[in-house]
Amino acid sequence: MTSNVTDQPQWIVPDPSWIPIGRGPFQYRYDPGFDGSVRAEGSSDEYLKMVLRGLGVVAVDIDVGLGEFALIFEPYVAGPFGFPLRFHPAEFPAEEMRQEDVRAETAKNVAIAWSIMCDEFRAAVLNGNCMVIGRTEKYSNPLTIVAPDVFAQFEEIDWIKGKAKAESGESYYSLHIAPLDRASEMSSSERPQECSRPEAKVSCEAFDKPKQRSAPASVKSSIPLQADPSSEEQSLLMEDLICTYLEENYPNKKPRRVSYDAIAALFTEHKGYKVSESWVRQTAQNRLGWPRRRKKA
Repeated sequence: MTSNVTDQPQWIVPDPSWIPIGRGPFQYRYDPGFDGSVRAEGSSDEYLKMVLRGLGVVAVDIDVGLGEFALIFEPYVAGPFGFPLRFHPAEFPAEEMRQEDVRAETAKNVAIAWSIMCDEFRAAVLNGNCMVIGRTEKYSNPLTIVAPDVFAQFEEIDWIKGKAKAESGESYYSLHIAPLDRASEMSSSERPQECSRPEAKVSCEAFDKPKQRSAPASVKSSIPLQADPSSEEQSLLMEDLICTYLEENYPNKKPRRVSYDAIAALFTEHKGYKVSESWVRQTAQNRLGWPRRRKKA
């Protein structure tokens, strides 16, 4: 007797509303509180700034959009004079601290603030305030939702490279965070579409959304508009996004009178990422089998 229940993971495709996991603790925090009270947004930025203020520090800012701390120090203490020293808390720039006592205290304060943010971010994931997206075992695998109980077992998280390892020994890559309101748009009942790669065919599920949908202004201001094809992780994410966009809007392949330049411009307008004509053309030809230009004899 065969069962209709499948344990296959839910394939999904990238969306401009996602953010790298390294920015997750900046945007998603939840504090259940020891006294039974709940702070839905976790510790306030003002409280975290107070934690970060210390010896030699004259001003503090927490850049949620970029996922960075920005500290301004007294003259000749650390960083460029009069300008903030910007860094992700998982990459503390100890070499920029010219005085040992300032270096030690700043490192301690950054570690405390980042620990608070990470704990409240984990609580936000477990509480269902956001979702973790990633690839299992290798970069070429499809993107899937990482269940909250699986995320809770992550022992090592590389916040900068978006990688993690669970207690079971499984590795996760391309980790991103999606807002909770995307859950209703990830329909598991849809028939999976196929995005073909040269080495294999990967099943991926399209979002149930209007075809010509622009990213909200708030999202566009917080995502990197210039996609970087030299980054393997971002290249795979972007190719998945391009592939899905082309399949949704050009199911019969490229119209003869529409140029790749025009398609790239429309993609940038509707998805919020700036890509080159050659990137769109190569993705369409290599992964979707769009016809190549014939060479003149």
